[in-house]
Amino acid sequence: MNRQRLKQIQVEMIKYLALEEEFWRQKAGMSWFKYGDRNTKFFHAQVNGRRKRLKLSRIQNSLGNWIEEDHLIAEEAIKFYKDQFTETAVPNDFDILNHVPSMVDSDQHERLMALPSNEEVKRVVMGLNGDSAGEPDGFTGAFYQTCWDIIEEDVVRMVKDFFCG
Repeated sequence: MNRQRLKQIQVEMIKYLALEEEFWRQKAGMSWFKYGDRNTKFFHAQVNGRRKRLKLSRIQNSLGNWIEEDHLIAEEAIKFYKDQFTETAVPNDFDILNHVPSMVDSDQHERLMALPSNEEVKRVVMGLNGDSAGEPDGFTGAFYQTCWDIIEEDVVRMVKDFFCG
């Protein structure tokens, strides 16, 4: 019974050592890792050395000055990316759009630009989920559907004003 327990423990130990090896192999990023090497002190040194190589100790700002303090490096990085993703001038030349093929013919364009008819608005209202409430008034779809005869003119006018405005 003791031998069986000893075997189980040895199997577990081998499993955990293999997991530790895999962890450090991935952590160190070594493609030349050889299985069976259990020199974890070596792997720790590899990981720490890699961290030191990858750490930025100084950067050059947009004025050409070298910055070495961590908080100033972070501020400069934030400034750099904000500048990258912020436009200083609004573009006003849209000639590139002349090269985009038209996907809608003039008849389709007219139909898309036309104000919705009373019947189209009614179809949409009747298709609303009765239990959900849209913003900003908080009335449910069931309210609009039930009270349609009373509110039809107001809703249609509101929809048309929306499309005109």
